[in-house]
Amino acid sequence: MLQHIALEIREKDLQDFYVGVMGGTIENQTILKEKDASDIFQINKEVPVYFLKIQNITLELFVNEATERKSFQHVCISHENVLQIHHKANENKYWTFLRQKEKGCTCFIRDNNRNMFEVKNKKNYNEK
Repeated sequence: MLQHIALEIREKDLQDFYVGVMGGTIENQTILKEKDASDIFQINKEVPVYFLKIQNITLELFVNEATERKSFQHVCISHENVLQIHHKANENKYWTFLRQKEKGCTCFIRDNNRNMFEVKNKKNYNEK
C-alpha cells in the first residue's frame, strides 16, 4: 500500500506551488537530523521536512536549496515484515539501511538505478 511520495523542493515552492497552486494542506513539519540525512540519503545537513496532503495523497517534502545529484526522493510502502524485506535485499546485494526506533523499524532500500524505497511496518505505520 502506498503511504507517501517524497519529493525534494525549494522553500519558495512550498507555499507558492504546493499550497497555492496544488491546493495542498500542510499537516505536519519536522527536521531530518544531519546524521539521519547522511546515513540514509548521503546528504550532510539538517533538512526541514513538510508533510502535505493533496486530496488523498500525502507528500513528504524535503526542503533543499542546493542543486545536488543526491536526492531525498523515495516511495514509502507498508509491509507486514520489514525485516524480511531487509534480509532479502541484503542477500541480493542491494544497498539497505535499517533504522530502528521505539515504534519499530524502517528499512530503506535502493535499486541499481538509485530509486529508493522506504519500507515501514504496516501495523506501526498506521498507529502514528
